[in-house]
Parts: sequence; structure tokens; C-alpha cells
Amino acid sequence: MGYSPGGGGGSGPSPATTVTGPDAYGASAVVGTGTTYARNDHDHGLPAAPSGGGGLLASIQYGPAVYASNLSTSTSLVTVDSTHLTISFTAPASGKVLVRLTGACILPATAYGYWALLDHTSRLQIGDTVLAGYSGNFQSSAAFLITGLTPGADLQYDWAYATSLSAIYLPVQGAQGIPGGVNGAPAVMEVWSA
Repeated sequence: MGYSPGGGGGSGPSPATTVTGPDAYGASAVVGTGTTYARNDHDHGLPAAPSGGGGLLASIQYGPAVYASNLSTSTSLVTVDSTHLTISFTAPASGKVLVRLTGACILPATAYGYWALLDHTSRLQIGDTVLAGYSGNFQSSAAFLITGLTPGADLQYDWAYATSLSAIYLPVQGAQGIPGGVNGAPAVMEVWSA
């Protein structure tokens, strides 16, 4: 008796008319229960690329040619410069960002200096207050992890500062080579997806 493909004239499974997926990252494998077959050119697609972590959302650098001292004697948080030291960005899908401030800080003897973020519109504080320095002149950097943001929201944060005693300076100036006299450094604000 010879071999007969198709086993006696019965019909085989029909082709599928749908494809599942794409799966989300971390989805478990599933055997499935369908009785139709997949066409050889089917495509499950890919999930959207993960939005959390690593991506730079916005950055600014403020280093004017003319020295600006940015002196404050306030012992409460106030905005340094709402025109030049403010940053706008769109909240990522993760709802989390890392905001980094980097700049020069000058404080008189025995004074503490603090940096923070204020919402540009409401003037409310965003995140914690960070110690920028104590008694002296130095380059400082502070990072703020902000969570619970609404994905897709347009936000704007201002650099804020305060002193514990008599004064705090955030001196800014852009210069190359070895500048003469007292000068600052460019102030940099960065917002990263976290």
C-alpha cells in the first residue's frame, strides 16, 4: 500500500486570520490553543521601546560673557534667575526624572548654602533641598530624583537657592583660558529620564 499525502482526501487546518501581540517586555511565553496555522510571512510586531532610564530630555547652559554674581541674602528658597536658570521638558512615560544642577557657589564664613527646584508657575518646591556647600568658594553639583510625574505633562523647573546666614552667590560667566579677577563658571541644568 502506497503513501497518500493528505490522508484520504480530508482537509487540513486553514490559515489564521489574526496574529496576537506584540507582547509587552517581560511577557511570558504561551503555547496557545488555536487549530489554524500561521502564514510564513506573519509578523507579531514589537512593543514600544522602553521609555525609562538614560535619555536626556533637556539641558541648558548659562555662561554670559559678562560676570553675574547672582547674590541672595534670603534664608528661604528663592529663584536664582527665572529667565536663564529655568528648564522646560516633557515628563517621560516612566513618570520619573533626574534633574542635575552644576555651578559655582560662594558662601561667606560659617554660612551654609542650599539648592532646590521650584515649579516655574506655582513657585512650589519640587523634591528635596540639597546642601550646596559650606563656607567657601567651590564648584558644586546636586541631583534630584523626581517621581510621580504625569507622563506627557509639560513641566518647567527653576533653580532656587537659600543661605543659612548672610549671603549665597551663584556666580556665572562663560570664559576660556585663565580669566582675570573673580569670575564664575557656566551654570548647567540637565533633565534625564529615570
